[in-house]
Amino acid sequence: MNHFVYVIGPAEPPIKIGISKNCEKRVKSLQTGHSQKLLLHYAEPVSPELARVFEQIIHKNLRLQKTQGEWFNIPIEDAIMEIKWAIIRYSEEPNLKQQFKDRKSTRLNSSHSQQSRMPS
Repeated sequence: MNHFVYVIGPAEPPIKIGISKNCEKRVKSLQTGHSQKLLLHYAEPVSPELARVFEQIIHKNLRLQKTQGEWFNIPIEDAIMEIKWAIIRYSEEPNLKQQFKDRKSTRLNSSHSQQSRMPS
């Protein structure tokens, strides 16, 4: 496992939830554009094949707390618990990557067909 789902941010929210192969390097790159001191609050190792899927699941679950991009206005502890929950819940799911891809394409196809039926 050489990828991580991480929580990076200042001492107080908002925090960023994302994926990286090298979390320390990611903190440094984010720090460049941030006025407050950023910390790596948590990093959970995940398989490279599922890193993006876990990130997308977590972002979807937290969409109401999203401030901008991958930044969320939630307590650090809640972000960590959300990552742990997603990994416990979905890590043993067979074909998770394909299931997630299938659901996503079904939604896209559904929205395209609805758009084509809308009057112009």
